[in-house]
Amino acid sequence: MGAEIWVADPPPNPRGHRRYASLEVSQLRALRDEIASGRPPPAAVQLLRDIQGRRVERFVTPLLDAASGHDAERVQRVLFELDREMDYERAVQAVIIPALRGVGDRWQAGSCDVLGEHLLTAAARRWISRGAEGLRPASGGRVFLSTAPFENHTVALEAFAVLLSRRGWDCVMPTALGRNEHLLDAARFSEPDVVVIVAHRSTSRSRAVETLRGMKALGVERIYYAVMVSPRVALVGVFPERCFLPTSLRRLKSSSAR
Repeated sequence: MGAEIWVADPPPNPRGHRRYASLEVSQLRALRDEIASGRPPPAAVQLLRDIQGRRVERFVTPLLDAASGHDAERVQRVLFELDREMDYERAVQAVIIPALRGVGDRWQAGSCDVLGEHLLTAAARRWISRGAEGLRPASGGRVFLSTAPFENHTVALEAFAVLLSRRGWDCVMPTALGRNEHLLDAARFSEPDVVVIVAHRSTSRSRAVETLRGMKALGVERIYYAVMVSPRVALVGVFPERCFLPTSLRRLKSSSAR
């Protein structure tokens, strides 16, 4: 199995260059990141094909079009319909996270400006926060979730925190912290059972590794490194093993309480 099964392979022009559409460029970037995380190319292709198959276009595309057109009312209408037709967890994985990634792809391609990206991000953040309303007090262990130092995109991680909270976990997510020592101080104060550190950009991963090593030095037994390249929020377990979002949720749910 090769990448050509998942990403279109346009014919070369007279100069021998291939021109890819913006969606194809996004797919190639996701494939690159999965392979860079250590996944074999055939497994990376299969994973991303499965993810694409779960994406619900009848919600994702209208959200992206509304954001590109600065139509805040239409964004709210689509999210209202989403609430009516889909349970929260499936909506996060099949619509909200793909839409957030899609608006970033459109921004890179020049088909959506910063205002449109911010419009959708703000609406998604409000929608995500409603999933935590009315939850019972946490009965499980404590999870510390943070982006790598100097990473500012936290919406997908906020969604993951809500999913964990709905399973009884006590989630601690500090505000954006720039320096690694500040992250470690926050983790030391919260005394977590589990740590999840996220890096969206490849340029942040060296800083993320520094943070992971610091977390291990604190004595945290379960530490995960999340590479946010897909709607399923791929959790790459640096310590001790690799797993993915649904698996990690099941494993955390079955863990002993604090």
